[in-house]
Amino acid sequence: MDTHFPFETFLHELQKVLQNLYDPAELRKSPLATLLNLENRPNPALALQDTITNAIQSLRPRTDVPLKSNAWRLYHVLTYRYIEQSSQAFVADNMGLSVRQLRREEREGERILAEYLWKKYNLQSKVASSTETAPQPLADLPPQNLHTPDQEQELEWLRESFPSEMVQIQELVDSALKAITPLALSVGIPITCQIPENTPPVMGQITAMRQALLNLLLAGLHLAANERIDIVVENADDGLRLNICTAGKPITQRGVMPPQQTNSTDFIEMAQKLSDLFGGQMTVSSHQRGSPDFCATLLLPVTDQIPVLIIDDNADTLRLLQRYLSGTLFRFIGLHDPEQTMDIIQELLPRIVVMDVMMPGMDDWELLGRLRAHPTTHDIPVIVCTILPQEQLALALGAAGFIRKPVNRQVFLAELERQSGRASQTRP
Repeated sequence: MDTHFPFETFLHELQKVLQNLYDPAELRKSPLATLLNLENRPNPALALQDTITNAIQSLRPRTDVPLKSNAWRLYHVLTYRYIEQSSQAFVADNMGLSVRQLRREEREGERILAEYLWKKYNLQSKVASSTETAPQPLADLPPQNLHTPDQEQELEWLRESFPSEMVQIQELVDSALKAITPLALSVGIPITCQIPENTPPVMGQITAMRQALLNLLLAGLHLAANERIDIVVENADDGLRLNICTAGKPITQRGVMPPQQTNSTDFIEMAQKLSDLFGGQMTVSSHQRGSPDFCATLLLPVTDQIPVLIIDDNADTLRLLQRYLSGTLFRFIGLHDPEQTMDIIQELLPRIVVMDVMMPGMDDWELLGRLRAHPTTHDIPVIVCTILPQEQLALALGAAGFIRKPVNRQVFLAELERQSGRASQTRP
């Protein structure tokens, strides 16, 4: 296979690898394994996967680079889209980007990743006949001799950037299985799944929950002395229990995971940190390779949605905020006529109210005054959401929070989560 190709061809091949990062069959077809001198490894496909994953991690900016910088954003786009295999819609939604903008960020991140590999492996010297050279990396990206990524800083970014959301357990497990099944099958360890009907949705940071599950499955693949891994979901009084256990007859050496830089203890420790992040609980019965009883349990939190009344005469704003609340801890109640506010509150008992102050039929701040004065609504947190730069006035008149339009989803959900603590103290 001719691997003497210019930078743009290398970039194109890298993009194909990123799209199939967890598909060994596709990775075996890639010329990058030969170009990066991986063809003599025991498992070139797995070596290519590790090389690309490690390269993405190497692009993690230095600790002194601001978290809102372009370098951090591109690093997170590459991590969540390719290492975690999250969908474009999910990543765009949670990073406050449009899908179109996310696609631009993906292309820029892919090019920077290609530049990093091109330089690290001195690929320019392998180009047979081309005057093309790779562009210089961004100034705020790290040099090649980077320190080990700071896990605590990354987890803190995840804690601050991704809101708690509601997700069906089947959807969560299916997402993890889609990522790990090609690897499991390549080492001869199938994964089964049993989820009872009518299980309640779980609540938390979906990315953290999915990654905790993936890390436990990877630990199971390393530790398995049996022919399969079973995922069994059980309803419990304190949440939803997700069990990952080995089962079956002892496997042959053919099915054992090849040696890795990351061992099972690393996977288990990371799963524990992620579990703490989303408010779950985790137990593991065995950490030893060859143990017949490896079993890990994730206790996932379940909760009822918090009803939120949003009052705005603009139908487009109501539709936008309804999309923002879809699949989250909060249940949308929309109202375009402010005169119906008291009737809706008495009927549906919202625990948080979000309102504009420029609506037809009443003075700008009249509705906020009514809500603060009425005994039924006096203790309900009210968030003023408006284009007006009047935060101090809103707070002085009794608003519990203030959001300036246009509304960013991340900011909106963070404010609702902040107010939900107050709402829980006055729940009807």
